[in-house]
Amino acid sequence: MSKKVFISMPMKGRTSDAIKSSIEELKLDIAANIPDKVEFIDTIVKEPVPDGVNVSLWYAAKSLEKLAQADILAVPDYRDQFVGCQLELLAARGYKLKVIEYCSTQVCPDLCKVQIYTPEDKSIVGLPASTLIGRKESINAKLSSVLVFDKTLSDGRILANALEAAYNDNTFEPWCGSIAYIERPGTEQPTAYYFLEPNDIWMPLDWETVRKHIR
Repeated sequence: MSKKVFISMPMKGRTSDAIKSSIEELKLDIAANIPDKVEFIDTIVKEPVPDGVNVSLWYAAKSLEKLAQADILAVPDYRDQFVGCQLELLAARGYKLKVIEYCSTQVCPDLCKVQIYTPEDKSIVGLPASTLIGRKESINAKLSSVLVFDKTLSDGRILANALEAAYNDNTFEPWCGSIAYIERPGTEQPTAYYFLEPNDIWMPLDWETVRKHIR
């Protein structure tokens, strides 16, 4: 007998295409890692929202209605900003459904961002990070927020993708002396912070040393 799986998916601030892509990727991963035959519940609410209701709460109620059909809930490891995911987990635990967690930043890479700062003065190219950081006037305002689409989500790959996106965008070109940091959901400060050296190599920096210079 097949097990019915309900996928709890972060949706706030995401596009329909990104949500659908995340769901399809997660379905493949769950099917490959659960020994039982699985059937996935269609969690997309297609009926129109009636007038005079709290829209978010209405969608949450519809999701719980669908969750009632499930044997298993797949829930993101990061859910602090997603009330619907929290409600679904609370209901699943309360009514003894099996719960499995998935890596939200792997399945939903659009939740990760890289912020890139570029020095105004190219003459400082190649100087040590400490020299650059000591010159507050050489740090430009934020130039770009690059959405990262990288399934491994290792820092090196994320930053390489961010560089490629910036080059392809033709809006600006990071050069030696640029500073970047990686923002992941669920963290109040960046989880990684880097200084760009020659040959597009990102060298780690200490966040506490430099955070006050970035606006």
